[in-house]
Amino acid sequence: MTGLGAGGSTSVTPEAGHESPTGASRRGPHRLAAIDVCERMWALRYHYNYRKTVEKPWTMGGTLIHTCYEYYYASLMPDEWRRKHCPWFYQRTLEERLKIQGRDWPDLVDMAKENLSEYMNVYRDEPVTPLYIEREFSARLGEIDPGGPWPELDDEEVTCRTDLVFENESGLWIMDYKSLGRSKCRRDGTLMRWKEDGEYALNWQVLVNLWLVRHELGPKVRGFIVQRTTRHKPYDFDRHVLTVPVKAYKETPRQLRYRVHHEREVVRKLEAGERPKASFHACYGRYGPCDYWDACKAPDDASFQAIIASDFDRPTPKLNVVK
Repeated sequence: MTGLGAGGSTSVTPEAGHESPTGASRRGPHRLAAIDVCERMWALRYHYNYRKTVEKPWTMGGTLIHTCYEYYYASLMPDEWRRKHCPWFYQRTLEERLKIQGRDWPDLVDMAKENLSEYMNVYRDEPVTPLYIEREFSARLGEIDPGGPWPELDDEEVTCRTDLVFENESGLWIMDYKSLGRSKCRRDGTLMRWKEDGEYALNWQVLVNLWLVRHELGPKVRGFIVQRTTRHKPYDFDRHVLTVPVKAYKETPRQLRYRVHHEREVVRKLEAGERPKASFHACYGRYGPCDYWDACKAPDDASFQAIIASDFDRPTPKLNVVK
């Protein structure tokens, strides 16, 4: 496992950088969902780009597992294809990348490496050809929703980033990794039974990914697979091909247009000096409080600004968001 990545001469371009492009895409499903959840949260996170200085441990654990799987699947690519699509593989080893990403979390680094070792044992002989790892796909609204309202939005681009697109004998597949903690598992630490009518039975991320990947790669993209694993021993794994609701799938491009329009309206208000509207119905979700929970509880503007300045990695925003 520690031998994955780097080594030998490379032909990568200087601008390629040392990291794979892990993370949200430019205007992806998470961003476009956030605009309808809370305009204030959307403005702070995506318009002003205020992010927490300290990452949550369960988020870091998932990030490190993603990194391990990236290197594993990149190692299965033909060399010429890998050099073109995964130049980061040759510039830094997996060991080096994990050391940098998890420098404050050595226990989580060990967990991720152990998880990868088990994952490779379980799936070593699977007949797949990895094609794209953490690649951003995109489309203009006019291409996927021709004739929709607000025609001035037709050239607006929407995006997604996939964990993995691979090919097997039946076609191309999108795969997304989901790592779970103990609270989402059985008492013995193994994965709970998969529920066909669970959270992925109708899922915004899945719908957007399928539309945009198919827009670029065509109908040979068969579907979407969820690969689950645990972030603790005993490491457990399963994967599931999703059944996507046809009506919701057909409606997705128009929903994307509505949300891009909402984004434009919020940006217009911000540029006019108006406050982003808060929606206090979504402050505490399945993963705990919103990143801006403490700031939104502040009694006045000065307290809000002080919390943002201390807890986030950009200068204090010039926003009056608290009356």
